[in-house]
Formats: sequence, C-alpha cells, structure tokens
Amino acid sequence: MNSRVAGSAISRKKQLREEGIEKLQAGDPSGALTSFEEALAAAGADDKKFNIDVLSYRAEAEMLLDDFEAADHSWDLIMEQGGNAISGRYMKSFCQSRLGNKDQAVALYREALGMETGGKKSPGYEEALIEAGAACMEAADYDGAKALYEEALKDGGDNKRFESRVYSQMGLCQMAEEDYEGAADSFAQGYDRLITSYNAGTGASLEQAAQAITQENAADWQLLKELAFHQAAVCEYEQDYEGAKSRFETYLQVFGDDEAVQHEIDFLKTRMR
Repeated sequence: MNSRVAGSAISRKKQLREEGIEKLQAGDPSGALTSFEEALAAAGADDKKFNIDVLSYRAEAEMLLDDFEAADHSWDLIMEQGGNAISGRYMKSFCQSRLGNKDQAVALYREALGMETGGKKSPGYEEALIEAGAACMEAADYDGAKALYEEALKDGGDNKRFESRVYSQMGLCQMAEEDYEGAADSFAQGYDRLITSYNAGTGASLEQAAQAITQENAADWQLLKELAFHQAAVCEYEQDYEGAKSRFETYLQVFGDDEAVQHEIDFLKTRMR
C-alpha cells in the first residue's frame, strides 16, 4: 500500500470514529453503531489500540440500545485484544445483570474485584456492584444483595456519593424484606452522605439539600429525589402516616407536581381520619 492510500485509510477510520462519537452524543446510538462498525472494518484486525477504543464506544451504544448480549460480546473482544481485563469483567457483569443472569453477574464482579490491586477500583466497579446487587434483588436473593452492599461499604473510601447509592439500594432490599426500621436507617445514611458531599450539613432539610445539589447535577438530583421518596414511603409502611404525608408534601414543594406522590398524599389523608 502506498503512502497516499495508507493515509486515506487512516483518515477514513478516524473520520468514521468521530462520526460515531458525534451521533452517540446527539442521542443516536443506532446511527453511532453503524459508524463504529464501519470504522472497525476500515481499521482491520491489526490496529488493536484503535479497535479497543472503538469497541468501547460500540459497547456503549449497544448498552444504550439495551442490547446487552451484543455489548457483552464487545467487551469480550476488547479483552481479547488487550483491553483492561478488570474493567472488562465489571462491564460484562453489568451486562449479565441486565440480562437477568444473577449468578454470572456476581461471579464476574467478584472475579474483577479479586484482580484489583493498590486499593483503588477500576472503571466499571460502581456500575457492576449496583447492578449485581439489583440482579440479586430481582431474583429475591436479598441476602446475596445485602452481602454485596455491606462489603462495598466496609471497603470504605471517601466516595460519599457512591456510598449514598449503595445505602439507597440497601434500603430497598430491606424494604423488600419488610425490615422497615433498617430501611429507614439506610435511606437516612444515604441521604446524609449525598448532601454532605455537597457541603450541606448532616440533617439539612430537603429544601436545603436541593439548593446545594441543584438540577444541573442530574444524577445526584435524581438520587436525592429517590431518597426523599423512599424516606416518605418507609414512614408510610411504618404506619407513621403524619410523617409520611409531611415528607411527601415537602417532596412536591421541592420537586414539583408528581401524580404518584399526590396519590400517596390523598391515600394518607384517608388513613388519618
């Protein structure tokens, strides 16, 4: 291949990669997938570094399309070509969780965790842990889910936002077991860790927490909403109807109209007569 042809091939594969990324960022994972496939074809089998990069984007597009079998295969290819073996296992665990394969998900998560060194976790750890626990809960394996969550919290670290997510999941697991007291404590722990990560003091009201986090921080804003809802719901399950009603009313004041929450308030009013 002469230098002009070689340069054209390199330019073409890079152009296709950039097109795929642009489509992915524009919310077109299907179109992105086509561009990534063409980029891989243009690159050939020998350009492993380029292929690992594009396959990672391809896996992201496949996951956005809920094609977790395809994404799982992409992560296999990434590892075969020398990609991060730990992160690859975490992401395969995520895919297996979404496919409902709880045992495979947990096994892959634990295999990856056992490969970690130096005290830090590789990319994909948090997503794999949360989803593996969720897969256990979906299969009614509450002990398995709690074991994963407890181990993650015992590991420590200073990632309060991640701990908040874990406590939220732990609380849902406890609610499923009708351990409402334990669930209330977990949701409170999750709430405190989230708000203190934004320098809102422990015990800050929901209004104060919302002012600190703001909607610009979309993922944490959503987590705050979930924790606020769960805290109200667990009051209801504990038959603290006044407390539940007050929390739901505050929820509406902070987050705006919500038909499901208004329905809960209307129901609670009937129980307080």
